[in-house]
Amino acid sequence: MSVTLLAPEVALAGDGGTSVTRTIPQRGHLSVGPWWFVDAFGGVAGSPSAAGDHPTAGARPHGHAGMQSMTWLFRGALRHTDGLGTDAVVRAGQVLMFTAGDGAVHAEAPVGADPAAGVALGLVLPPQERHRAASVEEFWPEPVRFGDHEVAIFVGELGWEDSPVEVFSPAVGAEVRFASHDPLELPVPEDWEFGVLALEDPVWVDGVEVPPGHLAVVSGQASFAVTAQADAGTVVPALVLGGQLPEPFVPWWNFLGADHDEIASWVRDYDAARGVGDGNPARFPLPAGVAPGDLAPVPPLPPVRLLPQRRS
Repeated sequence: MSVTLLAPEVALAGDGGTSVTRTIPQRGHLSVGPWWFVDAFGGVAGSPSAAGDHPTAGARPHGHAGMQSMTWLFRGALRHTDGLGTDAVVRAGQVLMFTAGDGAVHAEAPVGADPAAGVALGLVLPPQERHRAASVEEFWPEPVRFGDHEVAIFVGELGWEDSPVEVFSPAVGAEVRFASHDPLELPVPEDWEFGVLALEDPVWVDGVEVPPGHLAVVSGQASFAVTAQADAGTVVPALVLGGQLPEPFVPWWNFLGADHDEIASWVRDYDAARGVGDGNPARFPLPAGVAPGDLAPVPPLPPVRLLPQRRS
């Protein structure tokens, strides 16, 4: 058995008042398969509640490159706008996959009076796909039954069911709603690993208790089982994320590259989109109504070269 339990890191305050609780990345665990950030907000998985740090106040428009991102909501709604011209409301149970590719800018803002609560997720793009054109794809997963449990698959394939959302390396993402004590047993393909995020109630992975907000990482075994203290009157949700281990990459802010030079190129052009420096601002087109000064700043690069981070 190889189950590693990761505690959530302290709440991270972002631009615009957004606060999240991060379980991935952490030291020694840069990703779970190709999932390289897992950020809970709105009181989900031990994150700050709306009554505290106002986690659903929305974030300033910001850039991404070399990755895909999506937000899986449990409550409320968010308005997604981006430099591609997209203006869409994303609701609980809906997927809007934002493939940044060679560079894109987007923003998410709350809609309506109910605070949004969910988990923001990011996927590493493999080297041959990092410079593809940005794109957006929407999908409503239809929940399916796995024994007593209901499963909404938003990325990849689980059992005989799958999601049509395009991803560029083997991956799976699903919300499991446990309705009994019966285990959900899942295989682990070769070169894959899985993460199970407990949300508002604990779950057990191969007998190891996973408290709310914690993430159990499963690797190096043929299969694993997840259970919950659920019954006909109590549904216990959890997120299951998995996929093939990515090649080493350099993470810097919302940019994922093969090396320092690739990251520096994105930073230079994004700064130009902010009206700073002499890069190519066209690489990061702005959403309608967004001015260069509205963009969140990227942290300045360090005085040493960034190296690809290898997994421990």
